[in-house]
Amino acid sequence: MFHSLNLYGLIDNREAVLRDTYTISAIAAAFTLLAVAILGSKSERLLSSRVLTAITPLAMTASSLLPPLCSNCHALSGPLIAVCGIASGASSGIATVYVGLTLCRLGLRPLIVALSIGQIGAALFSIAPQIAPPGTSAIFAASFPPVGTLAMLLSLRFSNSNEPRSATGKAEPKTSPSEAREIGLLIARLSLCVLLIACTHELARTLLTQMSIPNHVSYSYLLTQMVIVIGSAVGSVGIALSLMNIRRISMPFICHTAIFALLALGALALPLPLIYPEINLLVPVALDQVSYFFFSFVLWVMAIVLCQRFGEARVRILAVIRLGGTAGALAGILLGRLTIGIEGATVQSAFACMLLALGAISVALWLAFNEHALMAVMEVVPHPFRKRFQDKCQAVARHFGLTEREEEIMVLFAKGRNLAFIQEELFLSRNTISTHRQHIYKKLGIHSQQELLDLVQNYDAYKTPKN
Repeated sequence: MFHSLNLYGLIDNREAVLRDTYTISAIAAAFTLLAVAILGSKSERLLSSRVLTAITPLAMTASSLLPPLCSNCHALSGPLIAVCGIASGASSGIATVYVGLTLCRLGLRPLIVALSIGQIGAALFSIAPQIAPPGTSAIFAASFPPVGTLAMLLSLRFSNSNEPRSATGKAEPKTSPSEAREIGLLIARLSLCVLLIACTHELARTLLTQMSIPNHVSYSYLLTQMVIVIGSAVGSVGIALSLMNIRRISMPFICHTAIFALLALGALALPLPLIYPEINLLVPVALDQVSYFFFSFVLWVMAIVLCQRFGEARVRILAVIRLGGTAGALAGILLGRLTIGIEGATVQSAFACMLLALGAISVALWLAFNEHALMAVMEVVPHPFRKRFQDKCQAVARHFGLTEREEEIMVLFAKGRNLAFIQEELFLSRNTISTHRQHIYKKLGIHSQQELLDLVQNYDAYKTPKN
């Protein structure tokens, strides 16, 4: 709600109020999500209470209405900003977990449909406060939380089960200690990736906002912003759905590469309008929006299927991942303001932000959440081509004459597992697994786990090999 200057149109110095309220809101949301993550299953019982379900949307509504209603009370400006920021941040943090728990009740296809509708719908609804008069904008924005809460309650009422379901429709096996440790590490890596990407997005948004906000917010400016927001949402959903419909086992790797390419392209475009004035500022704005919307869409899919697979820790998983995004956004805001305060919106500051963003994106997608981490997530995703992976592994084992034990170990390595996990999973010594791995690599004519991944990915399981 704080992205719209028009929402605070009745307030003097509205940009400062917007900035301070948004910052306090981000801090409050981060602490709320941290508390939810620490409490874990206890917080889920608290979240299920009707009192909190009612208070959450009311707090968000009040944080939208209070600033315009008290626009003439200058003495209350400081405390009012703090109260509104805390109320909005805490309630939005809780609401994010509510949304995640609601999505956990959907299968994979309904989940993708719901995320598509939600992302495009949120873009559409975010435009209304910007084109309406200030008072009407506040009322319209204040209606979002209760309407959203009602929609979630209705979806829960008409769902087939009161408990979050697996996207496969079957009861998932209990988590072993080794698997619990590995999923904990995976969630930490995913959260770090989200933190870095959110930081780069807010850093770019802060700089672009400084370059683009005119002294007078005209309707032509608002119309342009409307086209960018809606076009970015529709475009990102279209890209995501197109990639998810690729009928190849390499789909997750293509998706991973597409995310990196879009984010990197958005970062590279950041200084272009300052270097080449003939390039419209809408170019980097649109690229930044599309890339981040696309990343968020894929992130929600991964987060929900992980919650469905590891249902006993679903609240903690949601809270930790969203905490990474909130903390990253807060860091990006502060870093962007520091850059603007020191250098202003100059070519030098834009280049510095571009290099920082490219570095953070590279660390996020090639170190924190690389292909091995993606393989671990895809292992629990009920993807329609998962059987093809198993068929490929069996075909490779038959073609190269692997023993039953070698095939079992090869499959685990092809899923991105490490020696420690396989050792505990199969109750074998490290030396025994290393010996089997050497025999597997020799028979397959490869020298590394990456070559094994490439071999399985590109192997045609349904073609009879020539002798």
